[in-house]
Amino acid sequence: MTLTLHIVGTGAIGSLLAAGAERASHPYSIYSRHSSPDYVKVMSDDEQIVRVTALGSPLPRLTGNDVLVVPVKAYQVESALLQWRDLLSERTPVVLMHNGMGGAELARTLIPAQPLFVATTSHGALKERAELVRHTGAGETVLGFAPHYKVSNAQRNQVFDVFSSCLPPVRWHSNMQAALWQKLAVNAVINPLTALFDIPNGALLENRYQPQVSALCEETARVMTASGVTSTAPELINAVQEVARRTASNFSSMHQDVKHGRRTEIDAISGYIVQQAK
Repeated sequence: MTLTLHIVGTGAIGSLLAAGAERASHPYSIYSRHSSPDYVKVMSDDEQIVRVTALGSPLPRLTGNDVLVVPVKAYQVESALLQWRDLLSERTPVVLMHNGMGGAELARTLIPAQPLFVATTSHGALKERAELVRHTGAGETVLGFAPHYKVSNAQRNQVFDVFSSCLPPVRWHSNMQAALWQKLAVNAVINPLTALFDIPNGALLENRYQPQVSALCEETARVMTASGVTSTAPELINAVQEVARRTASNFSSMHQDVKHGRRTEIDAISGYIVQQAK
């Protein structure tokens, strides 16, 4: 059975996911939030454009034949889940996709009955205008159960198949807590520093930024290890450098938020590390 994909919001990653569904002829709907436009054009690196139509209210009731994906800013997760929770069956799988950590803990309190997954992606996507998203770089999607959640193999395979169709390639990770910490560590270096210094990701490879990169990796590795995910500063420095090289010309999401005067996800990234350290 093919699950129908339901995507919350027309952000960069949500729009990229919808465009993938459109290309794959996978059944989907994407829902605009607030004053977002009712369509988005998604441009690939070869200038091909896919147009996806965004729906408004009323929102539909979902069943076990659907999957709800929440690819919003970390500080928007709570309002998105509150908007949808009375419309979900206990069998409706929910997938969280946001920068930083803390969303799964929040979801446990708001939607405790639903099967919960988390996903991260290294695909680059930039929202150039409200109605235009550019796919800036190919990557992979990592998917797994949220910490402390287990669902049936059949449902796991169904959710995996949805993402394999719409945002490939997809890798299943049996320990998403470790995967989320790894991505958090990289984000905690790249996002704040590129925002503070007003630079693209690749500039962090320059010698003048290495003291800040090293200090952040050292501190984060110590907190990760104390939290049960063993890591070292050299490992994290290598991971940061790899991402900076691969996305050298990209500007981080936090850089873009600061540039456009929007709220950032600093509380779910650096703030989460400070919280865990305490």
